[in-house]
Amino acid sequence: EPYRRQRQMCIRDSILSFSERGPWGSNRYRGSCSGWIPAFFINKFHVSHMAEVFAGSGTTYDVCKDMNVAYTGIDLNPNPPRNGIQTMDILDDSMDLPDGFYHADMVFLHPPYPSINGIHYSGAMWKDTIGCAKSDIQEMDFETGMKAVNHAMMRAYNALPAGSYEVCLVGEIRSKGKYRSMYQNLIIPGIMQQTYIKVQHNCMSGTRIYLSLIHISEPTRPEPI
Repeated sequence: EPYRRQRQMCIRDSILSFSERGPWGSNRYRGSCSGWIPAFFINKFHVSHMAEVFAGSGTTYDVCKDMNVAYTGIDLNPNPPRNGIQTMDILDDSMDLPDGFYHADMVFLHPPYPSINGIHYSGAMWKDTIGCAKSDIQEMDFETGMKAVNHAMMRAYNALPAGSYEVCLVGEIRSKGKYRSMYQNLIIPGIMQQTYIKVQHNCMSGTRIYLSLIHISEPTRPEPI
């Protein structure tokens, strides 16, 4: 019932506007989105198993727990804030994705926004105790960071079974006088289903991030011969 009321207030066709993040995750974790975002997609696509790359503060984990949805999540953080999040470097191809990715109805990605110098994860949101900071996309320049984001997109996409969905939330960035579009540089695998605009609220970096866009695609698989 609370979800239905929030949905009626904040969703207009392809625009999502949630002024509150809900009780999920942590508002002290920089860059974390409102939990109403994954809740909306779980409800819309009748998700029974959600996978997640860049699990962050555990917002999607908490949403899935409340909505009785199975969850499999990974993050670079050596000490994830939730027991259901596994430590993994998505850029290291020698590391296998958890089995849950291969059975999920949906994978959700809200990657770090490369080249925003005012936000830091390794050494700030979490301590790098295993030497993984080199894979922190937040600390990369824009071009290198977008290659890393697209690598993560394709790894997650290639793990999904047919009939599932990949959802990616990215932002448009203005930093040091330059405007950079993550969405324009985002790889689009599979069949594109829809693009949503997410309205920004209570954003500390709002002077540099002007727009957030959500891409949804459906994996395609060749028909068996």
